[in-house]
Amino acid sequence: MLTCAAMLSAAFLLAAPAAKAASPATARTGIPASHTDGTAAPASTASVSALPGQTGQQLALHVVDGLNPARVTGSIAVAGQAVQGTIRVTAKGRTLLEAPAGANLILDAPVTAADLTDHELVLTLDYLPAVQNVCTAAQSAATLSKVTLATSGTEAAPATVAEFLAPSVPAVLIPVPANPPSDVSAAILSASAAMAHRYRDAALSLVPEPDAAARAAALPVGSRIITIAAATPEEQGAVSTTLTTQAGRPALALTGHGDDLRSAAQALANTKSALADSTTVTGMTSTVPAAAGPEQTLQNLGANTIKLAGYGTQETYLGVSQSQFGGPVSAVTLHLSGTHTAVPTGGQAALSVYWNDYLIGSHTLDGDSFDLTAAGCSGW
Repeated sequence: MLTCAAMLSAAFLLAAPAAKAASPATARTGIPASHTDGTAAPASTASVSALPGQTGQQLALHVVDGLNPARVTGSIAVAGQAVQGTIRVTAKGRTLLEAPAGANLILDAPVTAADLTDHELVLTLDYLPAVQNVCTAAQSAATLSKVTLATSGTEAAPATVAEFLAPSVPAVLIPVPANPPSDVSAAILSASAAMAHRYRDAALSLVPEPDAAARAAALPVGSRIITIAAATPEEQGAVSTTLTTQAGRPALALTGHGDDLRSAAQALANTKSALADSTTVTGMTSTVPAAAGPEQTLQNLGANTIKLAGYGTQETYLGVSQSQFGGPVSAVTLHLSGTHTAVPTGGQAALSVYWNDYLIGSHTLDGDSFDLTAAGCSGW
């Protein structure tokens, strides 16, 4: 049973000899509101960080159709030596928190639909030092994490396949029938890889079919269920992808045979599925993501090109699912190579790779290229 996913993180640290800290490109992470009627949801694992002098670091919380945001909470921790200055959190230009930089701060603020941008509550984190000094940039960082969003209302059921494949979902459940035929098994693995590729932050679970109803009842609002089954003898045409419900949750049922069924499951990762504007779609097909196997490129895993730039510490994350390798994984080896611009005279730069927050490799950057091989821990 494949139920876990790992997180690969690459961090790039560049300490300049003397210059003003540069603001990196905005980083956005989508996490959904996952509860109704104002009750508290489990804290999200998503986070966003800012170095002294960095502004506009963003964390986007998707709000499911039919729900209204009520209150957002979270914690801000300042690692290293706090720099004298101000921590500010805003949403659509409205200040939710502004306080002197300290070791620990609490975000607790009411929010409304007026704070949303395209069904998202976008939190912007600014770390504003009293004195700009790049020498302090790598010694301190403010991180907003453990974010929850209380909402009210009732989730609107998706009316089309495109609406089912929402921009962000908190969890995906795929029931696994007992002794499925080989084409159904292959399609289930492909659907798992496709949903892990599409929803990097979602909790992905494959469960025995008899347990699906109980597990579905406990899913947070906005979750999705994918069912895959062989077509009946009377349904020998193209694969059918039909919107339905299971245990009161939105579900998508794929029925078919052979490679067409697996290809339809792969198509769930394709953003062009947003064109599926009806409750039933036939003949969905796609060539991504790559077939499961013991060796995968970063491109196959969903990262076509990774680019990091700016002073201080810059990070990128890539979610990796066991299903993308075709089964349980006991050990991993990562080979990472690439190019970089020259490090300024007197400056230092290093590339570090983390697997589930454990450092598995680090490389000092000099010249104009790097080649790093690192072994990941057996835990997934």
